[in-house]
Amino acid sequence: MIIMNEDEKITKISDMLIKGGKMLSAHCPSCGSPLFKKDDIIICPICETRFIEEKDLKDKDIKREEIQDRSDAKMENYIKKEIPKKILDIFKDLEEEKDFTKINMGLNCIKDLLNIIKILKEVKLIEK
Repeated sequence: MIIMNEDEKITKISDMLIKGGKMLSAHCPSCGSPLFKKDDIIICPICETRFIEEKDLKDKDIKREEIQDRSDAKMENYIKKEIPKKILDIFKDLEEEKDFTKINMGLNCIKDLLNIIKILKEVKLIEK
């Protein structure tokens, strides 16, 4: 914390007003000075701490939720489209396969993919 006399504090606060800062009703929790908003930044002119408005945090949370919702939708679409395609691809590969070990591996992959779909439906990650 910067130690200043009252005149220095008044000078810093005055400078902030002269530079176009808007004095807010909130005060700095560290030094007690009134907070100012300038260029969409909330700052304490005395200790120069920057603050984030709760509104900004809420907006960021909303954006984060929207992104998450989009990501969930993309994942659901991927699961609905790609896993069945993979199962069909494996079946096509197995049609002409002669090696029992490779056939068994392919069938195990199909079984695992079907189990994944079943589990995701049970936890309602994808619609039935």
